[in-house]
Amino acid sequence: MVRAACMLLGLAGIQDEDVYKTLSVGDRVRITFRNGNTITGNLVALPSAGTGRARPPADPVALLFFSSPGDPLCRTQEAVLEQWLRRHPEVQLEVQEPGTRPEAWKTHEVKEVPTLVFRDARARRFLKLPPGFKGENDLSEALILFRATAPEDPSAVDYLREKALTLDVGWEYPGLNGTITIPKDQIRAIRKLQALDPKILAELEQEKKRLREEIERQNRERQALNEEYERRAAKAAEEEARRAREQQEGTEEGERILREAERLKKALDVYRRFPPPEWGPRKLEEIRGRAVRKQPLSPDDQDFLQNIDLWLEAKSYHEKKKGEMKSPVAPAPPAAPEGTQPPPEEKPPEVKGP
Repeated sequence: MVRAACMLLGLAGIQDEDVYKTLSVGDRVRITFRNGNTITGNLVALPSAGTGRARPPADPVALLFFSSPGDPLCRTQEAVLEQWLRRHPEVQLEVQEPGTRPEAWKTHEVKEVPTLVFRDARARRFLKLPPGFKGENDLSEALILFRATAPEDPSAVDYLREKALTLDVGWEYPGLNGTITIPKDQIRAIRKLQALDPKILAELEQEKKRLREEIERQNRERQALNEEYERRAAKAAEEEARRAREQQEGTEEGERILREAERLKKALDVYRRFPPPEWGPRKLEEIRGRAVRKQPLSPDDQDFLQNIDLWLEAKSYHEKKKGEMKSPVAPAPPAAPEGTQPPPEEKPPEVKGP
């Protein structure tokens, strides 16, 4: 039984090798993993394919730099590129700004800046770097990867010698976009499938378009929700700041009133200790005169001289109160109802003489 199992495995290996010999770029295949799961897609060639001629270092390479003039990160990337290109004169820089060559932005699906794309000078292939700033080491590593191979004919890849297969899964799974690379040691079986009918391809293209539109709609709704949330959060923060300001202003106003009340109380205490007419401007001049003449002052004289400002404030307060008490506002007489005449003025009775 063990021998039979070994023979079956050997036959399976031969069968797989036979399948690999017949594979070419663009074939539609179904791969069965060792764990039993399957995946379907179209074979594609990567720049890292193990076959084809090596790219000589002197071959020209185009580097597309998708940039926005007002973006500070793009300006930083431009400065790094300037230094890096001095050591790589074979690389030709092509700056792509918004509004220029829209087909390039669409072809490479550029959504963010800065984005860098290495492209074969003969437009045979390209290598797109993830969006964002790239240092000189990142640029050098990407260039080495791009130069690794340059197949004369991508469809002539020898899959018998390849160590991995790369599938484009976009046509089989409309919700997905991109490729997946599967090492051969993870593959249990591979089977070539019939190419998709043009009608099915058209239906799949419509489905992918519908999914893209749905994703864009969801993204717009999500962005609108985020903007509404941020607007409400900003409004709530502004309202909280306004309440805090009002509370602070109320606290400051209360403290001011309290300080004024305390000062008035102190001033009234000084006024009670030094009541007029004994204490007043005349007494103040007398005390100042003795101070100028270097004559000794009593403790009361010194205290009155030091608190004269409080005494004057209390005096002004008392005068204001007396003025309010002397001139009360008389209530206005009630108005006569409309349509009535005021009563005639009574005259004293005439006194006739004898």
